[in-house]
Amino acid sequence: MKGGGFWIVNQDTNGSSNWDIDLRRYSNQGVLLGGNSIGSTSGGKDARPSLPVLGNGNVVVAWHRNRFLGNEVWLAVSTPSGTTVLAPAVIDDAGISNRDVDVISTPAGFAMVYVDSEWDTGTEDITMKRFTSAGVLLGTTNLSDPSAPGDDFGHDANPTVTRLEKRGG
Repeated sequence: MKGGGFWIVNQDTNGSSNWDIDLRRYSNQGVLLGGNSIGSTSGGKDARPSLPVLGNGNVVVAWHRNRFLGNEVWLAVSTPSGTTVLAPAVIDDAGISNRDVDVISTPAGFAMVYVDSEWDTGTEDITMKRFTSAGVLLGTTNLSDPSAPGDDFGHDANPTVTRLEKRGG
């Protein structure tokens, strides 16, 4: 955030059938500057949020929503002041398994990885989606490759993503 401070995102289990995602902004001194619930109020179980800050200062929150017949991947983008850039939206609801989301800032915007069962491999794979800083989808890729060494056609799980900084030289 410009001028410092930090964001906290958490899963709020306010009842057995309605879990929300809460996003809060704090000053460097730990003073609450604002926040809101960005997850479901419709009885879904929103869980396991991921939170990167983008190069332009916007913050991305991604999470999965547990549904009776499967999971969905959701996404929201806000400015540093908390103004909505992209309201909470379903990014992937195809297949039964869409979960364990991780997001990273990129020079063009951001990228997310997550477990996904919609590909035609018959297993759970890792999907990557790339977006602009406003949340516009740039592309989708199945990162699981059964022909790659070490990929044993099993279920891939728990993806994480990190950004490599370009170094001089």
